[in-house]
Amino acid sequence: MNRLLAVLIIAAAGLVACSQSPDTATVAKAVQHQVRANLTDVNTLAGRLGGESAQQALRALGAPEPDEITVEHLEILESKRLDNGDYTLKVHYDLVTPANSRGVTRTIQLRAVDDGWQAVDYDPA
Repeated sequence: MNRLLAVLIIAAAGLVACSQSPDTATVAKAVQHQVRANLTDVNTLAGRLGGESAQQALRALGAPEPDEITVEHLEILESKRLDNGDYTLKVHYDLVTPANSRGVTRTIQLRAVDDGWQAVDYDPA
């Protein structure tokens, strides 16, 4: 009987953890990863279209290297769990580069993956 009770308590704790919205630090990490990946894609496209000179032009215009971008002071303004287990979140954060910092407010969608949460293309439907 005690063994069954222990299994039920562990299972219930697991369900509660799965149903909770991702925390602020987790969301900030996922957003930062997405922003860096998007900038990497832009760099790759510039390289394919115009070679190294196009990538140098991006830097001359002030585009930072992907690893120079950080997401700081993230605040979750709204959070909603979707039927498929994803979360949509309205967030505000500071996007910080070596040259400046600016506030960003946007809606994102997070999906549970093996090692945490991943920001995916937002689907408002």
